[in-house]
Amino acid sequence: MIKKILICLLVTIFIVSLGVISSGCRVVTTDEAVASQTTAAAETTKAAETTAAATVKDNNATGLKQFNIVFVIAGVDAPFCAPYMKGYQDAAKAYGQKLEIKDGKWDANVVNNLIEDAVAAKVDAIAVNPIDSVAVVPAVEEAIKAKVPIMGSWVRIGAKNELYPGTFAYVGIDEWQRGFAAGNLMLKALPDGGGIVLIEGTPGMQAVNDRRDGFLAAIKSNPKIEVLGQQATKSWGREEATKIMENFIQANGDKIKGLYAQDDNMAIGGLLALEEAGMKDVKAVGIGGSKEGIKAILDGKMYGTVYDQPYEAGVLAFTSILNYLLGVKFPDEIIIKNPLVTIENASLFPGEW
Repeated sequence: MIKKILICLLVTIFIVSLGVISSGCRVVTTDEAVASQTTAAAETTKAAETTAAATVKDNNATGLKQFNIVFVIAGVDAPFCAPYMKGYQDAAKAYGQKLEIKDGKWDANVVNNLIEDAVAAKVDAIAVNPIDSVAVVPAVEEAIKAKVPIMGSWVRIGAKNELYPGTFAYVGIDEWQRGFAAGNLMLKALPDGGGIVLIEGTPGMQAVNDRRDGFLAAIKSNPKIEVLGQQATKSWGREEATKIMENFIQANGDKIKGLYAQDDNMAIGGLLALEEAGMKDVKAVGIGGSKEGIKAILDGKMYGTVYDQPYEAGVLAFTSILNYLLGVKFPDEIIIKNPLVTIENASLFPGEW
């Protein structure tokens, strides 16, 4: 029992220490950085007590029943994916559960096939991190029809910003809001406006669409900000981002005053091209809060980022699956929101990937 309570307490402590407060295992936060150490400690104690009351329970004195759980992830080779998968893996190991992680290879058809294979194998539960929220629906419906529990992980299932009917949970983020938050960072970075360029992730991913739409919605409040160009990468790659930025520079030159990259890895790639061109004053905004992204902010090379907590998200997602399988009541939606990071608070955020 101590082991099972401990992991839930650790999840809470990790999350609160990064500026996120867990209430009954439902994660909320503000756009501000972490509060003072005294306040954070008090919040940690209170949240831990609340979370412990809702933790996974024992089935018997010797441990939990072992379940066969499959996690279908959009792809495994983006830097963000490593800590996200590790969160799942560490939670599964701590609870003595069987976990299989299946690589969707950034292909919606592969993701659907993997879900169908899991359904055919009659696994106990499926978590899916879809590339395309809508394209994944037929496979999800197949799981629901076969009465195989399935949930969305990090990216929602279906076109609406709500829990998809028939799924038992969603643990992740609101991608549109993250894009909107990045747009607000750009507004602060370029109060007088200027030309900006956008480097995006894998085409067709709902996350890519939402991060774009949220960002564009935010910058509309300053009509002096002009989008000079936008282009997607194949798999969120840094080298791709560098080449895309080189093309943007060749086409637009000094008109470029800002760069919005949909993750920090691509932002770093874009910054490499900008440095090579001697354009060190361009304000770059990313998403993710990677270690390199945080360092770039501290070094004055990058304006800001929207901070992610993939490891904690993975642990929370797996814990939610286990809660469901054991019949423990828990919030069916856990939304992990993201603090904004700039030079003013970057030293408080270590980065996870």
